[in-house]
Amino acid sequence: MSLSRRTFVAGALALSGAPLARAAEPLRSLAARQGIEFGCAISSRHLGEADLMELVSRECAGIVPEGEGKWASLRPSQDIFNFAPLDAIAGLARGRGLALRGHTLLWQHSLPDWLARILSDTPERAEEVLIHHVDRVVRRYGGFIRCWDVVNEVLGDGGLRPGPWVDALGLEAVTIAFAASRAASPNTRLILNETAIESAAGPHAQRRHALLKLMETLLSRGVPMDGLGIQAHLRCSEPIDQGELRRFLSDVGGLGLDILITELDVNDAEVSGDPERRDRVVADHASRFLDVVLDELAVKSVYCWGLSDRHSWLHHHPAGWRADGARTRPLPFDAGLVAKPLAGALARAFAGARWRP
Repeated sequence: MSLSRRTFVAGALALSGAPLARAAEPLRSLAARQGIEFGCAISSRHLGEADLMELVSRECAGIVPEGEGKWASLRPSQDIFNFAPLDAIAGLARGRGLALRGHTLLWQHSLPDWLARILSDTPERAEEVLIHHVDRVVRRYGGFIRCWDVVNEVLGDGGLRPGPWVDALGLEAVTIAFAASRAASPNTRLILNETAIESAAGPHAQRRHALLKLMETLLSRGVPMDGLGIQAHLRCSEPIDQGELRRFLSDVGGLGLDILITELDVNDAEVSGDPERRDRVVADHASRFLDVVLDELAVKSVYCWGLSDRHSWLHHHPAGWRADGARTRPLPFDAGLVAKPLAGALARAFAGARWRP
């Protein structure tokens, strides 16, 4: 669908009386009509919030755990795996008929203290513990987790991001994690997940270039990578360069890879005004991103990092702290689970997207 056609659809929705902040049907249904999967991240800490879980079940086709699939949660000690929190989320997904995406098998953060000693030993020992972890975790959930964020945030501003895994194994950490994941579950989709590539800012442009080179290198080596995850932690203060983003998405699709939007939220920490104005700015900024992203047929899913402003990582991170002390409002539904303009932006973007097989 061309941008002019997308504009026509959005105008038709407005003229028909469709509310700005709410679609007449769940976001999951609007997305699915175009062959797109809509979902969100949840935490096992919030499973007891019945109203929130009902909203997730209504609006989402899939969920992803915020932290329960990371090493710090799964590996309290070298010899013990703690699957209980991740099992709880898997149980919710099974009980409510939701897809479950895995997150994440290799990341430089959220690591248990005991791992540092092993990673400072020898490359062979680091490889051994990585393969064991990936095999045990991926094999446990088999085909139920049909997509894993295998490697997360491996790039820095000047190439590979320094961190425990890269320091121990270099680029081989990435190839080992993907190979072990494929061996453990041959039909699971394996994703390279990356951050800070969406805006017109110079560092984002540099990372887009480095990311394309990295993916080309990995594919040339036969690494079993099926797609790219674009986190999309957007900031209203960072303009979206639609032309450059469009070219980047086309280049990724040209590599034969699927594209997943994995952690969408919109940070309004630097937007002034009352909540109503801030919500409009957030929705407008998201629309500039979504209009381009959903025009690329390689994009198969859109997941938000949370669904309601009741819970967001930005409330606990300096990146999301506002000078006026108010909480950021980065997600489609407010803390009372009422749809916001961002939900309307998502609805219009899904309605205007081309169907993908």
